Formats: sequence, structure tokens, C-alpha cells
Amino acid sequence: MEMLIREMEVENPRKRRKLEEGGFRTSEEDWASFVHDVEEFEVQHVQGKGKFAFGFVEGPLIKALRSGDW
Repeated sequence: MEMLIREMEVENPRKRRKLEEGGFRTSEEDWASFVHDVEEFEVQHVQGKGKFAFGFVEGPLIKALRSGDW
């Protein structure tokens, strides 16, 4: 049985996904842009460490809870 399976695999190899030609090619310009973006992110992350990207603003529900109106 195993021999029959092996023979079938040799005769009918498993299907492989077709890739577009040049699908994985990237230019030096693309890599340079990527490196620049990573470096820019690192600078922003280090400079902004511990800071939030937004501020908390109390809404009507919180104001009502604080004043005891709820």
C-alpha cells in the first residue's frame, strides 16, 4: 500500500501555489524607504515613551457619576 502511494506521488507531484513573477522582488529604494520608516518610528517611540497618543476627556456619564446624579 505504501509503495503504491509513493508511486502516485512521483507520478502526480503535489500541487504548488503559483506565484506572480517578480512577486518577491524589491528594489533598494523600497528597502531604503522601509529602513527610514523604521528609524523614524524608533525615534518617535523613544521620545514619546510613557505618553499617550490621546488625552482622556470626561464624558456625561463620568460627570454624572462624580456629582452623584446617577
